[in-house]
Amino acid sequence: IVEQLNNARRLIKEAEEQTQLMLLNLRAAKQARAASVWEAAVDYAEKGIDLLRVDDWLAHYKQACDLYLIKAECEYLNGDHDQSAQDYDTLFDHLTDDVQRAEICVNRLVQSIARGDWLQGAEYGKKGLVYLGIPLPTGDRLGASVQQACTYVQEHSDHGVIYVLDLPDMMDPKQLVALRIYVNLHVVAM
Repeated sequence: IVEQLNNARRLIKEAEEQTQLMLLNLRAAKQARAASVWEAAVDYAEKGIDLLRVDDWLAHYKQACDLYLIKAECEYLNGDHDQSAQDYDTLFDHLTDDVQRAEICVNRLVQSIARGDWLQGAEYGKKGLVYLGIPLPTGDRLGASVQQACTYVQEHSDHGVIYVLDLPDMMDPKQLVALRIYVNLHVVAM
């Protein structure tokens, strides 16, 4: 049905109907991505993006972001890294939240690692941490941070895995994104 509506989308003039078709394309893009059909996901996301109006970045912010994110991710998975970068840049320009910016940095960090571009990946990781208000320590601060982490591990090493399992779930979005960055920066540093 979405494909039929897309074929007739030039005939749809009402803003509300265009919005409904944009939302249907978003839904179809999500389903295609979930099914690992990257090309179809890109196609639906592009059609949804074509239906976005300037005020949709305000009225339908999450959906507009989702369309660009799906397109950027799936363009990358299709091997079109340049188009993916352009889509990420467009999305980045519209983001209003630093946690979202950091999440995009995580995506680009992981993609850089996959391409073997370690230095670029490290830059995305550092940039993401800055958006979270967590600058990487340098010089003496780096040594102090490493020492603090080692001391903590030594103090809690006798607790074993059970200690970790008993810790409360991490729920803070900033901490969750920071953890994803740290895990991937660890890969870059190895």
